[in-house]
Amino acid sequence: MNRLKNHVNRLFIGYEENQQVRELKEEILSNLTAKVADLESNGVEHKEAVSLAIQSIERVDHLLDDEIEVFTNKFKVELIQSALIYSIIAWIMTMPASIFRMGILVNYLLLVVVIILGIMFFLDCNIKCNKT
Repeated sequence: MNRLKNHVNRLFIGYEENQQVRELKEEILSNLTAKVADLESNGVEHKEAVSLAIQSIERVDHLLDDEIEVFTNKFKVELIQSALIYSIIAWIMTMPASIFRMGILVNYLLLVVVIILGIMFFLDCNIKCNKT
């Protein structure tokens, strides 16, 4: 029981002691105790049952956080990706029009837009990939 209680206390290091944390500690401790009892009833030795119960819960941060994570960067990357794809298509479609003076200007303008969006996409995608 002492090892279980110590494990539960270690799980909550860094969290402010409030009513929610106290209730969650009690619930986790009772669940771990029940798990140990269940494992022992199935023939597992006490020390091994405690170790298995401790291994079953390694973190509690997902249980305490009331805030929902919103991945705005994902939306931004997808938006830039869509703009990049449509810009590339428009740039390719204006290549035959580059025979004319006005077509050259539009073609180069779209090429610059493609390059800028490509750089933005690359940078945002790298930021997203490094966070996960």
